[in-house]
Amino acid sequence: MFESYHPLINVIYFTGILVLLLFCDNPVILALWILFSILFLSCHRKKTEICKIITGILILICGMACINPMISHNGVTILFFMNGKAVTLESAIYGGYIGLLLSSMMLWGSCLNQVISSDKFIYVSGRVMPHLALVISMSMRFIPLFKRKASEIYAYQKINMKKNRPSYMDKLLLGMKTFSIVMTWSFENALDTADSMKSRGYGIRKRTSYSIYRFSLRDAVFLSVFLTAGILILALWKDSGMNVTFYPVFRWPERNIRNILIYCLCGGAAGIPWIFEIKEKIIWNYYRSGI
Repeated sequence: MFESYHPLINVIYFTGILVLLLFCDNPVILALWILFSILFLSCHRKKTEICKIITGILILICGMACINPMISHNGVTILFFMNGKAVTLESAIYGGYIGLLLSSMMLWGSCLNQVISSDKFIYVSGRVMPHLALVISMSMRFIPLFKRKASEIYAYQKINMKKNRPSYMDKLLLGMKTFSIVMTWSFENALDTADSMKSRGYGIRKRTSYSIYRFSLRDAVFLSVFLTAGILILALWKDSGMNVTFYPVFRWPERNIRNILIYCLCGGAAGIPWIFEIKEKIIWNYYRSGI
């Protein structure tokens, strides 16, 4: 599994993917990265959650494709006029591209959260930025804890309402009351955490650290292969014409061996976590069938 690799490898991998996302304006590559991120998340999430994710992505892409032409009127292919202003095909396509980009960033953020836990984050950044690492790790722990506590309190308060069909105002008051209770609980929990850290001597002297992570030969091989692939992608991308032109006329990049190789490399890089998950499942099912 990809989580079993060294935390530094996980951080370098996801940093490389997110950096490439920021500079990529090719919808095909974004679609490939969305596909492989969904495949990876499907190995860890329920089918209902994956269906909700896919639905949300489609709504976001379609919404951006509809909203952007109302704001930007660039482009030469006029579809129709609204309030005297042109709605162009190029603006709609660019809005869809923005939806793809936002969806891809959110999905890979979810993949990062799935692989890099708080202890891995502290291990990677603790020695360089110990205070910032502690604050971020506590936040990563507190947000799901806050959501879980809010759900519990909301369920208890809903039972105490003794109404089968609460009105909109009842739901609003219930939400405000739940929020107030959860905020009070969070302040008390923060004080308890601070007292616990103080009683354990936090901040008195330089802390020692213990780690279970070891950089192995497997990590070195993966890092060298991934960095080589990244350098190759950047070298091939330069002056390749892979960037899509949206304005004034939408144009796809040329179809040649160089661009096809870039598509394959980008898709292969994005599919690494999913490939590792599938490999582990195949091995597990093979040994399980022999029992």
